[in-house]
Amino acid sequence: MARFCDSNQKRGLTLVELIVVLVILAVLAALLVPSLTGYIDKAVEKRVML
Repeated sequence: MARFCDSNQKRGLTLVELIVVLVILAVLAALLVPSLTGYIDKAVEKRVML
């Protein structure tokens, strides 16, 4: 019976781990969005010139 109640067994992500993952994703998005908007603006300018 003791092997079924093993408290050291990890079953999922903790709240702290989820927050860390969300922070990492937010930082990546913050770095990616300005570069994408720059490409979009350049594409619009080229389209207008043609």
